[in-house]
Amino acid sequence: MLFAKKTIRDLSILFGILFFSSFCSSKTEWIRKLPDTIPNEPGKSDRVKTNSLPLGIYLRPTEKKSPMKSPSHHYEWTESIYIAQEYQFTKEYREKNESPSETKFKIIIGKGNYKQQGVWVLFETNSIQKIECSSKDSIWETKDWKKTNPCSQSPDSVPFSHSLLYHYKTEDRSIAPMQFESGYTESNFGIVWESKEPYTEDILFKKARDKFTKKEFQPHVYYYGRLD
Repeated sequence: MLFAKKTIRDLSILFGILFFSSFCSSKTEWIRKLPDTIPNEPGKSDRVKTNSLPLGIYLRPTEKKSPMKSPSHHYEWTESIYIAQEYQFTKEYREKNESPSETKFKIIIGKGNYKQQGVWVLFETNSIQKIECSSKDSIWETKDWKKTNPCSQSPDSVPFSHSLLYHYKTEDRSIAPMQFESGYTESNFGIVWESKEPYTEDILFKKARDKFTKKEFQPHVYYYGRLD
């Protein structure tokens, strides 16, 4: 009898996990592709057709963070997306973790192509380069870690497949990912999780976008910086 109850309980847990996974997948699957057509909203179609994504660099707002009660431990990071000609892009994540004993660096560089349909921009990464080192095997003292490679070694890029949909807001030239992602590590929360209909800029979508792009810590947004 106890065995039967345990089996039923285990099956219930398994079915619950499968149902949740299926629900999550169906809710977010649209953020891996562009819409077939732009939703027909009065006065909108002409506006989105003439507002292609400007070339240049888009920066995610970041700030220095240190563990509580540890003034000698400093953590910094930067994230950017560089939009180039012929629909190419380079996405960079850079991290500096400094403690009294050593300083660690991490750089992740993804490259690929993007497509745009109205206000929706799909970034498709096809290669990635990961660079990591500590102050013991770096040359960071003579280089700006935010702009150049602070490590003495630089591994080659390797094939990598990743797609994620962003929303472009013309008013402030910002692009916001539909799901939180940092350094190509995704988390199951973000704008898509609080939106109702795919590719629809309704009140729920606008509230979710405002909420996640205005977060104080790691906001889900990149702002246009400059033309190169």
